[in-house]
Amino acid sequence: MGVTAQNIVAAVQEAGGVLTEEDMKEHLLNPPNPVPDEALSIDFNGVTIWEMRPNTIGIVALLIFNILKGYDIRGINKTVSFLENKKRKDLNTENFSIRVNAIFHRPKEP
Repeated sequence: MGVTAQNIVAAVQEAGGVLTEEDMKEHLLNPPNPVPDEALSIDFNGVTIWEMRPNTIGIVALLIFNILKGYDIRGINKTVSFLENKKRKDLNTENFSIRVNAIFHRPKEP
């Protein structure tokens, strides 16, 4: 087992975890997804998106892309840009500036 694996085991154990060097060796010898065919994929607008099977967060990304398939997202960039510009304009109002100044320039307490 290498230094990196030993450091991981030590850090986990110091934090109260139960990971052992044997666990690391077993994981390295028998990875959960040794064959790329076991990866998950979806087609999203003509692009194949690949993610590893659980126990990874990749399944969440695939679910999100699957949900987005039901929407016309071609104009999403315009919507996001509009909202960003609106936010900037709102932040530039006199009322907002007064509140920010009140926060950052409070008089020192005695």
